[in-house]
Amino acid sequence: MKMITILKIVAILFISKIHLVNAQPISPEEPTYHVTEIYGGFIHQQEIAVTISLCAQQTPSQCYFITLNRSSFLDLMNMQPLKRLNNDNPAIEFSAELAAKQYRLSNHDTRIILNTRDITLEQMTLSIDGKLVSPAAQPTGKDDYVTLRINALIIPKEKLHTLKSWLEIDLNGGEQRYRELSDCKLAEQMIKDTSPLFTKAIELWQGSASDKDFALWKNETFQPQYDALRQIYDPIDYRYNRKISKSVHEKYLLPIGDFVSYMHRLVSVSPQSIWLTKTANKILKAEYRQNLMCTPISKLQETIDSADRFRINTQR
Repeated sequence: MKMITILKIVAILFISKIHLVNAQPISPEEPTYHVTEIYGGFIHQQEIAVTISLCAQQTPSQCYFITLNRSSFLDLMNMQPLKRLNNDNPAIEFSAELAAKQYRLSNHDTRIILNTRDITLEQMTLSIDGKLVSPAAQPTGKDDYVTLRINALIIPKEKLHTLKSWLEIDLNGGEQRYRELSDCKLAEQMIKDTSPLFTKAIELWQGSASDKDFALWKNETFQPQYDALRQIYDPIDYRYNRKISKSVHEKYLLPIGDFVSYMHRLVSVSPQSIWLTKTANKILKAEYRQNLMCTPISKLQETIDSADRFRINTQR
């Protein structure tokens, strides 16, 4: 009996040793980041902007910094992804200070990608995928890279209000103003408010306006009115029973800003510009679809017959 007991003890010790050898080391807990500070009151890329600091709860000195101007934040509020791959989008800045070492974006193999997973009046939830570099001190040295991946960064109500206040965004947005409107009525109102700007842009484009005339119109008329419209319509929650107005916002209101900005960047605006023609027709198609979806059946044929007015033809 004693021999059997000894053999059992030896067997238990042997099995325990195997488990100890094969056991994987426990990895340290991943740091949890939260919004610690929001800095505002400065201009970035010709717009008011904010810097958001994200610091690790376990080590408060380990922080990342994201700078967004007003347009970028409005895009996030509209569930539009924001990307800066290397240095291709100066509207977004991303940097870090980790263990007294500075990291930043560069021209190679760095990024910041922001996606809005959810937004309500109470909070905003973002996902973040970033990669930064700390260049080597010596030419022969090795660059040091660091990555940041956050699946669900929650910006609580009070900090969301701080962001909106710094960026001069109405806390209620247009939701309060247009909450009684149906989906079709809201889409119709958006087009009604925006179409005069688009019509004038088409007129200047097709008429080959001089750079001076176009710049004057863009800076003194278009931009102030367009920014005001974005402030009204961007913060609206389009997720519930607002499929048509959501489409008009994404495919009509937002692209008009890109359309005018592209015209402004051109050395000379040609009526035959392929990009402008395609973009203008996409915008007009969004208006046509809204008309089609919101027109009573009794008048549907009239809308279908008028399809040609929602198309630009540059052939002369």
